[in-house]
Amino acid sequence: MTTGTVSTCLATAADIACIDPLIGSDLCPLLRQFGAAMSKARFDDARGLIESFRGTRVPISSSAEDSLCHLLLSACIQIVKAESAYYSLNFMVTKAFFRRESTLLLTYTQIKAELCRMDDVIGNANISAAEDIRRRLIDFTSARVSMINVYNSFLVESSILPYLLLYCLTQSIINFNSS
Repeated sequence: MTTGTVSTCLATAADIACIDPLIGSDLCPLLRQFGAAMSKARFDDARGLIESFRGTRVPISSSAEDSLCHLLLSACIQIVKAESAYYSLNFMVTKAFFRRESTLLLTYTQIKAELCRMDDVIGNANISAAEDIRRRLIDFTSARVSMINVYNSFLVESSILPYLLLYCLTQSIINFNSS
């Protein structure tokens, strides 16, 4: 919304909620801040950014792009929770009887499936920015699923402690990138 135009916002006692349709380009600045917070492992800040933005926008069911954008925001909240668990590396820790009971792989798979199901919301509409964001989130969740599978395969094939294995893998990546 710009100054000088008539706004369709409703003022409430708590905050201001806009009823203008949300478009993909509205998400770009938010997702830059979100990505910066996530890259610094500031998961609470990232979640707070998304939740505060969602609190100022009311979903409009008649707009396919608005619906897609709100679904993307929900996916971002789920990604924050999954990333927090991913960075804790708990999915690599063996439980009793050498079992690993991690739902993280399933969580990322479900997020990816939800993002893929958004094709139904999009239909034939030309939603370039929101569609680009959706595809990038699908790529991101696919990469996480692949990495978890790689870690799991290393653990099955190796008797090395998970954290030592991750340390060795990280060091080899750092050495490769520095040369």
